[in-house]
Amino acid sequence: MIKIFKSKKYIALLCVLLAAVIAIICIASAGHGGFSKGNSSDYDVSSLTLNDDSVMKDDTIVFVGSDFTLGLKADNQSFIDYLKAVDGLNAATFTEENIGLTSKKDVSFISLVESIPKEHASPKAIFCEIPYYDAKHGTKLGEISDSYMLSDFDTETAIGAMEYIMCYAKMNWSCPVFFYTSADYNSSKKYEKLVSAARRVSDKWNMPMLDFTSNDKIASLEKSDKSLYFVDSRNMTKAGYNEIVAPEFENFITQNLYS
Repeated sequence: MIKIFKSKKYIALLCVLLAAVIAIICIASAGHGGFSKGNSSDYDVSSLTLNDDSVMKDDTIVFVGSDFTLGLKADNQSFIDYLKAVDGLNAATFTEENIGLTSKKDVSFISLVESIPKEHASPKAIFCEIPYYDAKHGTKLGEISDSYMLSDFDTETAIGAMEYIMCYAKMNWSCPVFFYTSADYNSSKKYEKLVSAARRVSDKWNMPMLDFTSNDKIASLEKSDKSLYFVDSRNMTKAGYNEIVAPEFENFITQNLYS
């Protein structure tokens, strides 16, 4: 009886250890979306074909962003990798995980924009993500300024930071700045307010904006499609970037920079 008891206890311990190992693997894998079918090798950019007739081929566009731009849960493959592979875009990326817009932190969207070399090869445009970080951490929205001067913007607020970025790009490269949102199907009220603020800033500076929070294709996705295109409600897979986000960027870039 004693041997049987010890044997059962040993097996139970092994089961607990095995469950713990599996849980750790699942958590680690979920961190980059590894178990999602939308992140399979079928959606690697290596399988895409270059379009030699793309209007943006060899042109330089700068992207400033955080988690969405990085493709954080898509094996670090995002729409930018698609634009490089399919359109031959010379994309320059300035990104950092889990950061916000304002100057309250040493690393922010403002510091990323300021880190772009002044002698950068005349980008046609700068695209700037509206990060979830500011909604999650309750960054103060601030107010639209009447000014168009760099020193007049309150860079510790989200709106002030966005205006600063608009003005800084105009001063240094005479190029437009287009804001774009994260893609999700369950946007929070706080993020919606941030997106609305970005839209007001874009309107002041007479710039269009790429808003995935009101994207018709995302809004109409069936449950099975959501599991293909999203790891969770606001983190996309490689399939999501390739089949939804990148084509929207292609259309937006073509309409606003080449037509």
